[in-house]
Amino acid sequence: MAELPDPGRSIAVAVSGGPDSLALAVLLRDWARSEGRKLVALIVDHGLRPGSDVEADLVSARLSDASITNRILRWDGTKPSAGLQARAREARYGLMLDWCRGQGVGSLFVGHHADDQAATVAMRIARGSGIDGIGAMRPVVDLGGVRICRPLLSVAKSELVAMLRDQDLTWVEDPTNDDPRHERNRIDRELAEHPGGGQHRARLNRLATRAARASDALQLWTDRIWADAAVSGVAGDVSLDLAVFRSVPEEIRLRLLLRAATQAGGILPGLEKVERAVARLDRQDVPRTLTLGHAIVRLSRRHLRVQREQRNLPLDDWLPGAAPSLLWDGRFRLDASAPLTGPVTVGPGVSDASLLPCIYRQREALGCPLTEAVRLPGDVLVRATPLFMTAP
Repeated sequence: MAELPDPGRSIAVAVSGGPDSLALAVLLRDWARSEGRKLVALIVDHGLRPGSDVEADLVSARLSDASITNRILRWDGTKPSAGLQARAREARYGLMLDWCRGQGVGSLFVGHHADDQAATVAMRIARGSGIDGIGAMRPVVDLGGVRICRPLLSVAKSELVAMLRDQDLTWVEDPTNDDPRHERNRIDRELAEHPGGGQHRARLNRLATRAARASDALQLWTDRIWADAAVSGVAGDVSLDLAVFRSVPEEIRLRLLLRAATQAGGILPGLEKVERAVARLDRQDVPRTLTLGHAIVRLSRRHLRVQREQRNLPLDDWLPGAAPSLLWDGRFRLDASAPLTGPVTVGPGVSDASLLPCIYRQREALGCPLTEAVRLPGDVLVRATPLFMTAP
């Protein structure tokens, strides 16, 4: 914990009931007590199989028995038929992050350990990831204003299991962890069966550390170029000095364009798409316009301009009883000062503010909360925070 930034007075920990997260919850319980901090464990019931609610209640009871305050968050609604594991992960983090924002909790702890890190590196090598991908999971990352903290990345799962057994604590085994249809499960099994498995995992973890070190150095260089050559608009649009852009190595050009497209478009384009875009921009017969993610890249004599596409701007219904925080278009976080008293819609702005979030009630535009707060019925004040202004 001493190697992590101060997580704040109130912290949360994600607990599935498995040995990894349960061990982390117990360790954080003891640490929080010694530091005079408040800990809440968050349990997500995905509702993906019969009895999941009973399982969540069982995990809650075990945490309560261990003197750990906890909350159950449920993923309601229709479940997707494709990409279920990825969508479930998105829903899980979405529920927990919304809870943290609503409670003013700035740090969410998760139980990823050294074995998870090794599997992540192996998966990303197999996919041909770049240096950032091989750097794998970081101890601390920011997701929409909440820090995701992983203090166990240097600890083997066997050590966590041994600790729980020493304390006579029992955990819940998730049957999907043995399902060979999931890539991570197959990789875990291959690593476990590899000759000298522990040593092989250790090498993969060292590779992650070295890749992360190189990635940080490249990102620092990129940040310095960005500070000198990039100008950002209020909607996240970016103007890059073309001469500077073309003067730096290809890896830095990739990172500059990736950052601009992510900031302007609200989604992270794939590395291969960014590589193709940079290759096209390097050509003499380059087209004046190309798309990247949800962004449009336009080339002029002196600048590279990147802005959000007009199409696919979302219309999100914000209903009473919903979370007090709403992520719009991956670029803005809207926060309500109190629960909504009536339904509103968040969509693109009007006229020249079309790339900005605007609040509508019964088709009436109530205002754009980017530049000033909007007061809704029931004396609810809504503000929008542009995430790209705080992103590294």
